[in-house]
Amino acid sequence: MNTILKVFPETPLYYSHKGLLAILQKHKIKQIKDGEYYVFINRATTAFKLITGAAGNVLVYYKSPSAKRPININALAYIPHYFGGSDAGYSKALEHTLRKKLPNLFLKPKEEI
Repeated sequence: MNTILKVFPETPLYYSHKGLLAILQKHKIKQIKDGEYYVFINRATTAFKLITGAAGNVLVYYKSPSAKRPININALAYIPHYFGGSDAGYSKALEHTLRKKLPNLFLKPKEEI
């Protein structure tokens, strides 16, 4: 399946793994299956935590390198495709999103230097 099932905006990211699981339980999500992804985004949209059922509920944290550069919400949809277990895959998901939205800005493989 490999899909994001729910995004929780404005989540306090100081919550631990157990705290985020408690949020899921409040929303009647009792078990996370392999291939299911849940994303918790902070209020400023500069960081997120991701929980997936892969390998026993993996928790990954990502913070934007700049507080002035929020997370691209559209890129989150591609994280399940690029997720690497210890890496959220956000950079690759963001590149994928930008290539789709702005294809003329990127060099084609044969044009790359």
